[in-house]
Amino acid sequence: MLKVSLFVKKHKESCYLIGCLALYCLLAFLLKIPCPIRKITGISCPGCGMSRAMLSFVTLDFSKAAYYHPLVFFVIPTVISFVVFHEYNMCKAKRILIIVLVIGLLVVYLYRMIIIQSNVLEFNPENGYILRFWKYVISFFS
Repeated sequence: MLKVSLFVKKHKESCYLIGCLALYCLLAFLLKIPCPIRKITGISCPGCGMSRAMLSFVTLDFSKAAYYHPLVFFVIPTVISFVVFHEYNMCKAKRILIIVLVIGLLVVYLYRMIIIQSNVLEFNPENGYILRFWKYVISFFS
């Protein structure tokens, strides 16, 4: 127990960030809060499904986690490694992991959006607030 409290004190910011993300995922799931990016644009972002994937991962439903977002199996170990190796000066390794993660997100996003047309993703700009607001502005001046 003492080691855990020392770890938390040492990595206070990282633990706070992970706790906030976990709380957001839980609240978004329980309260059925929609994705703000999807609501504003009508288009799913590359991370779409990650919150649901993490919740499925935590409940040990790995097939559902892979369905919601297959990169969850890479993201969770990456975040854990950032927390564990926070004190070490591993800037180059961290940059490489972040670059690999961003490229992976984009590749998986395009694959899910274009090739398999995943049910998790949405491409309906007409449902987004931006296009609806733009149409309202145009109709106001017409």
